[in-house]
Amino acid sequence: MRRKGALRTMLETPTFIIPLTIVLAFVVIGIIGPYFTADPDEYVGMPWEPPSPKYPLGTDLYGKDVLAQTVYGIRNSLLVGVIGGSLALLIAVVLGGLSGYLRGFVGEALNAVINMFLTIPTIPLLILLSVLVEERSLWLVAVFIGLSQLGPVGREPLGRKL
Repeated sequence: MRRKGALRTMLETPTFIIPLTIVLAFVVIGIIGPYFTADPDEYVGMPWEPPSPKYPLGTDLYGKDVLAQTVYGIRNSLLVGVIGGSLALLIAVVLGGLSGYLRGFVGEALNAVINMFLTIPTIPLLILLSVLVEERSLWLVAVFIGLSQLGPVGREPLGRKL
């Protein structure tokens, strides 16, 4: 009897297919959705209009299209997630790998840095950083999220090296 591959087994399992479909739908909406919706900052109607064929999710307090805001928000969230996750992975692999390979003071110092990031609670740290920094941008949020995830992500390469 021939064994199935892991990917094939996952693709035959509904508990994998359904969440994968939902995630891919959000990715597609985030990528191509902004080309089919209005500008989210544009005043398009009266405040608090109910859902209608013209505005499928209605309008907000200022008369802006809620669907357009949602689509642009999905795109921005995906961008922050990809940048923050990639940054955390890059820094954590370097720090975790080095601290696993290097012995002595340098390895222990890098290990201490990773352990320090493990003990810092993420939400209070992000709130504190947002208060301290006056500039607001998606890139800055992604960097903060990436740095706050150094501990959990950096522990994995360190554990594999040891």
